[in-house]
Amino acid sequence: RPAGAPKRQFVANADYRLPQVAGLSVFGNVRYLGDFYYDDANTVLIPDRTIVSTGFQYQTELGGRRTLITGSVNNLSNEKYWDRNTLGEAINGALGLPVYW
Repeated sequence: RPAGAPKRQFVANADYRLPQVAGLSVFGNVRYLGDFYYDDANTVLIPDRTIVSTGFQYQTELGGRRTLITGSVNNLSNEKYWDRNTLGEAINGALGLPVYW
């Protein structure tokens, strides 16, 4: 197999708008990447992994300006994994607040 090419990879995404709160939605995704070889000689096999992420978006107005508050947690299960050149990303979060002018 060529280096970095898994036999299988899958991605599933879901997004749900909560009808009880206008402008609020939650989302999640699951990514599976099958095992793959580090080099073309197929001497080092990097194991497969499944990464789960989730978050929310809330669209509202602040000071008369359209605003989108976004929060997410990546690698929710804190899966330990290797990529081709680095150790994989640990559990982490992000929060964003763009204000549209």
